[in-house]
Amino acid sequence: MVISVWSGYVREDQATYIAEVNVVPRTIRDLGSSGGVLTRQSNINLQIFKNGEVGLRMLERRMPCLREGRPDSIRLWDYLAKDRTVRLALDRLCEVVTFRESGDRILTISVQLADSLMAAGTANAFLEEFIRHNTELGLRVLKDDFAYLEIRQIAVEKDLREAEDSLMVFKRRHRGELNSFDSIDNLSHEYS
Repeated sequence: MVISVWSGYVREDQATYIAEVNVVPRTIRDLGSSGGVLTRQSNINLQIFKNGEVGLRMLERRMPCLREGRPDSIRLWDYLAKDRTVRLALDRLCEVVTFRESGDRILTISVQLADSLMAAGTANAFLEEFIRHNTELGLRVLKDDFAYLEIRQIAVEKDLREAEDSLMVFKRRHRGELNSFDSIDNLSHEYS
């Protein structure tokens, strides 16, 4: 009996909390070379969230936590791996955070920590990072679409000018010399 009571005091069973965030990525518009709009699912590259740049941003964030029963905040690096190297801190972050993509294209970010506020804050921080990444990706797609449309506009304008010139040559060749309509056509061509 003494051993069971003693082991109860010595053994520190800490509860672990799991915070999960589910994300449904949006579809990305893409202009095809035929000018039609294609929609495709965005590919979720989970390696983006495990690279050093994102990991360091996450480790430097201040997260809510409980200290002696009161709400407080602490840098995630100090909570996970205080006085450790960058590599060890990133490894510890990868241990507590898991990314899963289900067959129905739902991304689940799970964080397992001893502090419930810290787990929820870390999961929400990764969600913010995902939103930031998707926003940047969407802006890149829009810039590419705009550049494609500008190139297409220049090409279409050139084709239209060539067609107008061909039409003027055709009219002159088959109508004969200039008449009153040709001079109006020339003026309208110059104006356009």
